[in-house]
Amino acid sequence: MGPEGPMIALGATVGRAVSGMSNSPLRIKLPFFLRLRNPKDRRDFVAAGAGAGVASAFGSPIGGLLFSMEEVSSFWSHMMTWQTLFCCMLAAFTTNVLKAWDEGELGQMGGFIFRATTTDLHYNVLLCVPAMILGVIGGLLGPLFSICNLKLLKLRGKYFKSPWHRVAEVVLIAFITSAFVIFSPSLFNCRPCDVQDGNPTTCFENDSDTQRYTCQANEEYNDMASLTLSSGHNTLLRLFARESYKELTLFSLGLMLVFYFPMAVWTAGTIMSGGIVIPMLMIGALYGRMLGLIMVFLFGPTPSGAIDWMDPGLLALIGSASFFGGVSRLTVSLTMIMVELSSDVQLLVPLVITIIIAKNLADRFTAPVYHGLIEAKCIPFLGHHPKHHSFKSLDLYPVEALICNQKLVTMEDCESVKNVIAKLRSCRHNKFPLVERGTLCFIGSVRRDTIVLLLLREVFEEKAIPVGKKRRPWDHDEPGVFFEDQIATNSRQEKHVNWEQLLTEKGHLFLNLRPYMDRSAATIMTTFSVSRTYDLFRTMGYRHIFVLNKRGEPVGVVTKRDLMDYSVMNALVNAQPRA
Repeated sequence: MGPEGPMIALGATVGRAVSGMSNSPLRIKLPFFLRLRNPKDRRDFVAAGAGAGVASAFGSPIGGLLFSMEEVSSFWSHMMTWQTLFCCMLAAFTTNVLKAWDEGELGQMGGFIFRATTTDLHYNVLLCVPAMILGVIGGLLGPLFSICNLKLLKLRGKYFKSPWHRVAEVVLIAFITSAFVIFSPSLFNCRPCDVQDGNPTTCFENDSDTQRYTCQANEEYNDMASLTLSSGHNTLLRLFARESYKELTLFSLGLMLVFYFPMAVWTAGTIMSGGIVIPMLMIGALYGRMLGLIMVFLFGPTPSGAIDWMDPGLLALIGSASFFGGVSRLTVSLTMIMVELSSDVQLLVPLVITIIIAKNLADRFTAPVYHGLIEAKCIPFLGHHPKHHSFKSLDLYPVEALICNQKLVTMEDCESVKNVIAKLRSCRHNKFPLVERGTLCFIGSVRRDTIVLLLLREVFEEKAIPVGKKRRPWDHDEPGVFFEDQIATNSRQEKHVNWEQLLTEKGHLFLNLRPYMDRSAATIMTTFSVSRTYDLFRTMGYRHIFVLNKRGEPVGVVTKRDLMDYSVMNALVNAQPRA
């Protein structure tokens, strides 16, 4: 497991807490930045925080910006670009300063997790050939990783009924891993340290990470122990090392890959907190370095070492990008992260080739692992484009087909407390369409938590607004002022409301909802196409849109869940397309 995944989650969590200087679980409400306490700015802060986590982990501020733009956000703006870039640059700079201060080398720049060291090599256009091969391998192993991980997630939900089952799973994983780490190096013989031509005394770039295991002589080491008994980022540095093709054998790399791949699939999704970025980089680096060793064996090394364009360390870095792209389907952000990670701009072309091949090949098998986890947890998430249905063209179907079986609950602009409580208790809707008494025409929407707050504060009236009362343009209702933190705090008290006592004492009174309604609620007509509705949700960031008929009466509401693939397919099975 890697620490960079939790760092991204921590960055998003900090962004959520900083938004508006409020935190409901900790009951912190500071009187600053009140205008930022809204869903849009909150989502922007979360996206910027996730990008800052990437920038801090890999020392890649531009990669963090592109990651936030490509994977985290569903809506982007020009202002969001420079704001997120500034946040990522500040996060990377702060990490570098703290790391340099801890190591006593103030001014040193580098990523917090690791930064691959490079050696100047002379590249060749033939490097594109192994890059294509690694792209194909990543495009095949990436979907296999995602499918197996999602299968295990479903099995956990089916058979693990107690938290102790999850704890026992972690203990079993720790036992198997420890046994492999300790006993697998015994299958390998000691190797002399003077394995690199022209460098008879050094095994690796960092001698302290070279593991002797049971080797007695100081000039010998165990290559398998050097892979298993080191930390994750040290092992990656060893795999990425250039001009060191003799240090790790094909057998040790193959055995490590055969064990590491299924264990990474199994470990991802357990109760342990950890990311899958380091495992993805590790798996790709293992088979990438294996391909480099095979090419060196087939074509032979030069007198001074391996041929530059087939250097195993170079192909290990490209292999990491291929498997990362095959699992996550990131393209632009992944390319920039790998370039900034290696500090080698010359790798841009082979990295783009292997990532594009891995992504397009993997897309033919399954969805990205992150999107698959979102669907497995039943979280409504819309992709950039609706999935292609072989026999359904979403442009030909009206949105009315998605709401034909809905039972819509509406609120009148001036409703009796008795009816309001009955409607609240009959459903769990978070927002209600507001209609005018008598005409039933749509005039706005009102949130559930706002209604609960009004009931708790007993903002009632003795008489209802007369039906059909004509309102002059300047005779408008004064909007009610409720800050979002006050609404959220009181909405959690709904389960403690004594509905029966409220009905008995205040049921005959009326609740005027006009001052508290949202007058700019999004609406569409019943003839609106499903495809256009999908585009509205993606581009405008809506959570729900009310559907009106020709008379302006609300007949349904479309949410993100209604536009999920399975919901659309079920709703359009018997629907007839428009001519």
